[in-house]
Amino acid sequence: MSKKFVENKKHGYIAGAMFSEAEIAQRKKEGKQLNAKTDINWYNPIEAPFNDKSTLPSASDIFWGDTKEVLKSEYIIADLSNMDPGLCYELGIAWAVNYIRDILKRNNKQAADLLEKYRIRSKKIIGVSSDIRQKTANKYEDYLVPYGLNQYVVGGILDQGKIVHSFKEALEILMNEKPAKK
Repeated sequence: MSKKFVENKKHGYIAGAMFSEAEIAQRKKEGKQLNAKTDINWYNPIEAPFNDKSTLPSASDIFWGDTKEVLKSEYIIADLSNMDPGLCYELGIAWAVNYIRDILKRNNKQAADLLEKYRIRSKKIIGVSSDIRQKTANKYEDYLVPYGLNQYVVGGILDQGKIVHSFKEALEILMNEKPAKK
């Protein structure tokens, strides 16, 4: 693969909680499958040096390291099963970039050119909500409903993306994406 092709390759961001052994294992599994089965260069925060908590990274290191990757990514795949504040922040950044890009592209060619120069791309957002309780939640009444997603976050994702019921379903969508131009 030529260096030019790698530089022009599409980028993606794997968003999701990574605080337990199970969540860490899931993020690593997702990264391996996404990199093996798509023509997208996936950034996996769990593999970033500044996310190694044994090195005592600063909040600024973590924020800017991950935010730079969110900004340059064209794809955000987000595990919604544990909507921690970091995940919600990443999704908010992605939504805001799309919103601002749309306004600038319609009204200001010079600003739109700067977005391209700094690789601040539109983001295709795919939320994965695989909790098995969601399929029967509508059968319960009142406060007994065993499952729910934050509707503000759901609204933001659906405004510019989609939510699927499994990682496999998200992977199938991404596998059908067209390859990056050489």
